[in-house]
Amino acid sequence: APKTWKEYKTPEGKKYWSDGATSVWEEPAAYKEAREKAAALIEANKKAKEEPPVVKEPEPEPNIKPLPVLDPKQKVEAFKQLLSDSDIKSTATFPEVSAKLGQHPTYTALPKGERKQALAEYKTKRAKVEKETERKRSREARAGFLRLLAEAEEISIDTPWSRADELLAATCDERYQAVSTSTERKGLFDEFVSALREKDASEKRQTTEKAREAFRKALVQLAREHPAASHEDDDAALLIGVFGRTRFSDVESAMQKKNPNLLLSPDDRRRAYQRFVDDCHETVRRRDDTKRRAFVDAALAAILRGLLPRELPFAELDTVLAARQRGGAKAVAQMSAAFAAEEGQLPSDDDDEEDNDTEVVVARVKEAMADLAACQSRLGGDCCVRAFGRAKDLAYRSFKIDRRQCRDLTR
Repeated sequence: APKTWKEYKTPEGKKYWSDGATSVWEEPAAYKEAREKAAALIEANKKAKEEPPVVKEPEPEPNIKPLPVLDPKQKVEAFKQLLSDSDIKSTATFPEVSAKLGQHPTYTALPKGERKQALAEYKTKRAKVEKETERKRSREARAGFLRLLAEAEEISIDTPWSRADELLAATCDERYQAVSTSTERKGLFDEFVSALREKDASEKRQTTEKAREAFRKALVQLAREHPAASHEDDDAALLIGVFGRTRFSDVESAMQKKNPNLLLSPDDRRRAYQRFVDDCHETVRRRDDTKRRAFVDAALAAILRGLLPRELPFAELDTVLAARQRGGAKAVAQMSAAFAAEEGQLPSDDDDEEDNDTEVVVARVKEAMADLAACQSRLGGDCCVRAFGRAKDLAYRSFKIDRRQCRDLTR
């Protein structure tokens, strides 16, 4: 039996506790716990007697409303909503739907024929939603599988599909399982490898192009340091002047000494050199042709305006231009009877506006002739003479045109 402690006092009034077999001067824990519980119970009963009783108010009766009366269209919509809430699939048959929802009030509210028609309409709409959902799921699965391939460091361009499939299956990644068939996984793997090859080829092309550009810059710099280099600022003309007729083997050793760290292979350097030289020749040729056409146009305009005699030889052109700038039409007419101007060909010196046009046209002819003379060595032969002859030939063909219509050639 458990011990029962009781409190006692000595004749002197000192407290002690005893269970009949043992006496102690300190209050036992069991006695103290029982005493505190009793005091708490007494206090609770005292408070309960002092507080008034709580009277519960009666709960109000629920406001029960009758079910609304639906028209036929609303019944059909409610039936379709019931099918949607019950997650009826597009492949469900009418007996299956009846077995699942046959006891629902919304289901029984429609006649059987209307239920079948509403179910068919619902299944058509649900099939479209399921198809779109499946397409979205498939896109996400494909994208996730491609990301899984990109994250697999062991897979490279040369990895066969059988090895890649083993590596991916070993990861137990849900993105691997999201693609349902092995055929689809292999197709995605082929797309991934193809993209890797294209990326690798693009990076190689960019690296090669940068190396070619560095090679071209090194080639131009070598040409500038060559003793035969002129002071021309144009890289194309400079390169042609120094290396235009030189084989690559003659400059390769100099390039190696100057730039030993060129990334191009010897064959690529040879092809890049030949291509660069060809591009420079084409650039210079187009520019020289432009200058030649500019001189022909300027001389033709001057002849048609009557500022230059049509029988003028090229050897006298510079002298006539200088005379035209100094003394006008009279000075030109007095220079030589061999190319004297026909009547009405030369304008009068009294016309200030015509003199202003004369200065513009003559200055343009001199400028164009100077530009063309700078191209003489590249064009070969007497290009200025041929160009001036071309202008006179065109003037003979066009001389019947009214001179006022030819003013546009100078503008």
